[in-house]
Amino acid sequence: GPQAARVGEVGRERLVAACLGLLATEPDRPPTIRGVCRAANVGPRHLYELFPDMDALLAATHDAGMGELREVVDAVVERVGREPGGEVTVTDRLRPVFQAVVAVVEREPGIAAILFRVPMRDERLRAHATVSMATFVGTVRSLVVGRAAPREMADLEIAYLSGALASV
Repeated sequence: GPQAARVGEVGRERLVAACLGLLATEPDRPPTIRGVCRAANVGPRHLYELFPDMDALLAATHDAGMGELREVVDAVVERVGREPGGEVTVTDRLRPVFQAVVAVVEREPGIAAILFRVPMRDERLRAHATVSMATFVGTVRSLVVGRAAPREMADLEIAYLSGALASV
């Protein structure tokens, strides 16, 4: 019922937080099932009840990091959109978005690792991260610019913006 679903959600959040914590302290060391379970103070059986494997946990951790970025970006875009003043350029709108993303990445080294470092070295997460980042960047673009890019430009813009985020 609803209680079991909530317990599962809390368990997932706890395991994701443990994975982020491990990545924050050792970003270049892939988290292991044993390490995540130890950090979350649960047994492997509990992890396997919530995630089929480590790949699924890494994907969920990546999604949690993206979710945090999205919340910050949404708040910045809403704030910038409400500010009075003359002509607001795309650069004027993008600058605070990038600053907000950088602030999250600096404050949360586990999020920085799962979004940018781990996908570069972990082939299993790379495909998931590529789609997730493209969706995120496309959303940011539509929020900031207010219109979709022509199809032939969208992939190029997403590649450039994703690279810019990774570089920052």
